[in-house]
Amino acid sequence: MRLLLCCLAALTLAGCFAKPGLKIKEDQAVAPAAAAAPEPETVVEVAALLPLLNRTEFEEAPLVVGKALADELAAAAPFRLIRPEAVPGLAAPLYELGVIPRLLAEVDQSGRTAPEVARLVGQGLKADALLVANVTFYQQFVDRLPDGAPGEAYTTVVGGEVHLIDARSGRALWKAAKVRRDRGAALQIFPSLQDTARGLAFDLVATLPK
Repeated sequence: MRLLLCCLAALTLAGCFAKPGLKIKEDQAVAPAAAAAPEPETVVEVAALLPLLNRTEFEEAPLVVGKALADELAAAAPFRLIRPEAVPGLAAPLYELGVIPRLLAEVDQSGRTAPEVARLVGQGLKADALLVANVTFYQQFVDRLPDGAPGEAYTTVVGGEVHLIDARSGRALWKAAKVRRDRGAALQIFPSLQDTARGLAFDLVATLPK
């Protein structure tokens, strides 16, 4: 009897901590005009954030923005997240065969990938969906204050975009893009790139379908 009660308690606790999953209806999905009609509803319980692409000249940019995005998704998204640092170890053969590089390139160029490519990566990572993101801006510079006010604004800019790809069909379920610009509250002090990256991640994840 005591064993049965313990099992029931464990199941109850597991249910409390489980995430409900992201449900995307047909009218919420990103569907190109020429694409086949999507399924009425897609449920995402596990999503893998692939290592970020980098359109900037700074090597640390995808690591900084990737950590911020992964932290925000893990905290706020309704699905369980596989973090980008875990992906190479989980899917090493898919990197060696060029499958993941192909998926990244196709999504970066067109916002979708071939169904067979998506399925291979999804099966390798045991994920329902794949998050493909890139860093578009990552810089700090001295700018003029807004409205012509005298003085200088120490400005940090971080930009990025992210696509959520169905690991069964290769179609886009959601996408978001933003450039976040933060100005220093004090003279001659830049907002940190890490803080601006965290703000960008919050802005992007906030647009996930509810």
